[in-house]
Amino acid sequence: YYLGTVAEWHELMDKHLPEAERCADDALLAWYLAWLGNVRQFRGDFSGSIDFLDRANSLAVAAGDNEVMAFVSAYRIYGLGEQLRLTEAIDVGQSTKFTDADSRDGNFRYIKGRSGLSLALGISGDLVQSKSIADELIEIGKSTGSSRAWSLGYSFLSWHYFFTLDFERAATLGQAGFDGAKDPLYRAMCVNNLAIARIADLQAEPVVALSDEWLPYFETNGNNWFKAHLQSAQGGAELAGGQLSDGLRKFIDATDDMRNAGAMASAAMAESLLAMTYASIARFDVKPSLKSLATNPWFVFTQAPFAARKAKALINELRERAPRDNLDGLLSLIDLADGRLAAHQRNTAQATECLDRLRQRLRSFGIDEDPAPVVALAGEIASKR
Repeated sequence: YYLGTVAEWHELMDKHLPEAERCADDALLAWYLAWLGNVRQFRGDFSGSIDFLDRANSLAVAAGDNEVMAFVSAYRIYGLGEQLRLTEAIDVGQSTKFTDADSRDGNFRYIKGRSGLSLALGISGDLVQSKSIADELIEIGKSTGSSRAWSLGYSFLSWHYFFTLDFERAATLGQAGFDGAKDPLYRAMCVNNLAIARIADLQAEPVVALSDEWLPYFETNGNNWFKAHLQSAQGGAELAGGQLSDGLRKFIDATDDMRNAGAMASAAMAESLLAMTYASIARFDVKPSLKSLATNPWFVFTQAPFAARKAKALINELRERAPRDNLDGLLSLIDLADGRLAAHQRNTAQATECLDRLRQRLRSFGIDEDPAPVVALAGEIASKR
């Protein structure tokens, strides 16, 4: 787990499942099935994972073992959240029973469960409470010296600022989590924070470097969940570098991989980023490279000019799905993409509506100063009136 050698971990758990089934100890079997469910998440099988985790939960409840129930719940929160059962994930996270020692000492089941709850709350739109939990994990890391609590806290605080459009701060926090992590898996987790925040700002060079270094690690070790996140950022980096065809293909393939894995929340986040990228292509923020013009002119001259249509269709789809699937945490990303596209098209009324919603939402989260992308959008609207 901590080394991130996911394929070996998965093979080990599968190999000894028959012995675990014969152990005649419900609490111990629940513990085993929880680990097996967790490794399947990293392997990119959230549908299969939740079956193991639901069974583990039933066994833990039957055994009446609160410690094992808390442990199982920590993994179930992630699985339920990814499958867009976010209300259930939040209920599990908020009802899990912990001891004072769990929170004081930063036990694994506590920091893992709380981090999952932070993400579920953030995706569903409760970014105030989500941030509070991330801050708590950082404080646990500081007080106990736990690098794992520290890196989890900074990783999920990075997600908070990604959702609230402060991409520069999100990248800085992802770097802080990476620097404080001692385990390869936790460093890898923060790599994705860093890469996604950077590509949201169309900063291709650092994302290319991260992809070159970390994608082989994910591929070699079978970490398909993290791999899909980084591949979506890699696709964005290629787009930002003007490789329109290759970049879009990688972005879309990575999103499809997430969806096929049952990681529907991750797919929705990637699609929000894709909508922003489509808008950037339509606005000519992304320029086709000479290589793209030479090797794939059909794409550059037929598909790229219609990026505005693709952006608008995806924006409308995401806006419709957000309340249905409890994805209100993505609305600011959606409004930013919509507002920037509308401003480019000189539809200042539509762009202003997006800007007003963004500012109202940010203020409700306790953010009084507009992040750089919102400041830029306001300036562009003012210049076109």
